[in-house]
Amino acid sequence: RVDPESWLRLQQLLLSSNQLSGSIPGELYNARRLEKLFLSYNQLTGTIPPIWSRFKMKETVAMTGLDWLDVRGNQLTGTYPTIVGEFGAV
Repeated sequence: RVDPESWLRLQQLLLSSNQLSGSIPGELYNARRLEKLFLSYNQLTGTIPPIWSRFKMKETVAMTGLDWLDVRGNQLTGTYPTIVGEFGAV
């Protein structure tokens, strides 16, 4: 388990090809400075947490916000939140 205060400083999370299983934790939404999230080629199931539709896309380099989400190669199902279509990779 990660200390909730640590989420506030997180900028990149690179966990591709780590044989992770289960669902994507909704707590990642608390990582307000998160810019890049790589979860590809794991064994993740379920859906992208609906709360993620509230993420703000980065519009300029000076702004903080998620600008890359890579979840390909998992067993995710359902509908992606609208914002996901704007990310670099899905």
